[in-house]
Amino acid sequence: MTLETLWVHVCAGSARIVNHGSSPQTFELEVEVDQSIRREGEPLESRLSAILQALLLGTSPMIVALECGISASTVTVAASRALERCGARSGISSVPLVLAAAAHAAAGVAALRQDVETNSAADHRRRVTFLLPRVELQVRDRS
Repeated sequence: MTLETLWVHVCAGSARIVNHGSSPQTFELEVEVDQSIRREGEPLESRLSAILQALLLGTSPMIVALECGISASTVTVAASRALERCGARSGISSVPLVLAAAAHAAAGVAALRQDVETNSAADHRRRVTFLLPRVELQVRDRS
């Protein structure tokens, strides 16, 4: 599964975040994908997914609010609701990094990815864990 496909599944309600975190080597996001015809998750309305994606792409809540004709606090509440529906138990300030990478991929921004899949034939579900390697940045001394 690509990161772009992950974003599509999350917005459609067919993927739910089960676990996320990081280690010294990777950023992790585990999602459960329902491959059956019925979907247990609730799809995000296009406006909610657009608001969430804009914020994950780095647009400030104030700019999103101006573009949507709503208040900045409404933008924050909408993003929190969208994340909750996706299974993320965190606010926009601590969103799983891999979910942000998926939003970037869906917007056409290339990203590194590795995935590990486990399938369950019994209930048509599969779990996917995305592992993104950490990139060490060197900050130059300006003195």
